[in-house]
Amino acid sequence: MAILELNHVSKSFGGLAANSDVSFRVEEGAIMGLIGPNGAGKTTLFNCITGYYSPTRGEIVFRGHRINGLQPDKVCKLGMVRTWQKVRPLTKLSVLENVMIGALCRTNSVKAARELAARQLELVKMENRADFLAGGLPIGERKKLEMARVLATDPQLLLLDEVMGGA
Repeated sequence: MAILELNHVSKSFGGLAANSDVSFRVEEGAIMGLIGPNGAGKTTLFNCITGYYSPTRGEIVFRGHRINGLQPDKVCKLGMVRTWQKVRPLTKLSVLENVMIGALCRTNSVKAARELAARQLELVKMENRADFLAGGLPIGERKKLEMARVLATDPQLLLLDEVMGGA
């Protein structure tokens, strides 16, 4: 069964078509790549899938439910999250607090969020940075922090946008 389906999705900005008639399926458990040159519309498509933009046409189905028009927080609660090309942690919060924000998507308990965040920091090998301010991290560690934060949401589908890119 497909966890994600795009059916004839298009996104235009005025007269500029960023995506045109995109259709594909992602099966549960699959790893899939979306490749193309800079400016090809990959990030725009991710924005449509995760609710930051509404597609101009077409249908996006996640786990059997049409999600066109859902806000990003609702898409996240359904179990789909994304990373960003440009990593922007909450710079005045600690690394642990940044990851806790992701965990709070799944629990109202600060204690449980702290425990989940600590486990995710161990997973990405950043447990020794838990008390550091996120704004002081170099780009490589910011990318790892972002990965820990999205994993703390307990996603069923993770969209990685330029996960290996810098800046």
